[in-house]
Amino acid sequence: MSRGARRPDGSFGALAAADGEPLGSPHAPRGLRCLSLVTLPDGRRRSCYEATP
Repeated sequence: MSRGARRPDGSFGALAAADGEPLGSPHAPRGLRCLSLVTLPDGRRRSCYEATP
């Protein structure tokens, strides 16, 4: 997993490795792509992702 600061144009600056287990699909072979975190109007966050078959 990596973390980075979002720039004013919406892109990310340099990414750095984050501590902890990498994210993955709960289904074998645990592939994960197209991950997005969306902040809802009430402040909660929702994750949207596509898992590999």
